[in-house]
Amino acid sequence: MIGDGPERFYLQKISNANILFHGFLDYKDMLRIAKKSDYLVNPIKDGASQSVTNKLSDYILLSKPIISSQDSIEIKSFFDDNSYLIYKAGDVQDLTNKIEKANASRIETHPGPTPQKFWKELFFILYTKTFTND
Repeated sequence: MIGDGPERFYLQKISNANILFHGFLDYKDMLRIAKKSDYLVNPIKDGASQSVTNKLSDYILLSKPIISSQDSIEIKSFFDDNSYLIYKAGDVQDLTNKIEKANASRIETHPGPTPQKFWKELFFILYTKTFTND
């Protein structure tokens, strides 16, 4: 796990040896670890208005499968296979189920969108939201 929060020590206590807690890292180190990961988790609080966050952009550009609580139309439009698993924000059991599904199906064999597809679609979404009346 990369980052920190008030539950870190509790999570370390209940986790197994396969889960490493790195705390806060500089960007370069975060990318190095993310590249080695089987899949990446993108937790977003329920009701948050984020669309394509920097973290999610980094994850997509790494072409890694993503488990996320972000359920927006813009995000889902980038993925056409099972490389983006959505769990209900705040629902630990649903997150657990998605992690187990990722482990069982080895979703890393189906990476997310290519960076070119991602940026082309992101540009289109941002352009149409900015320059149309929709």
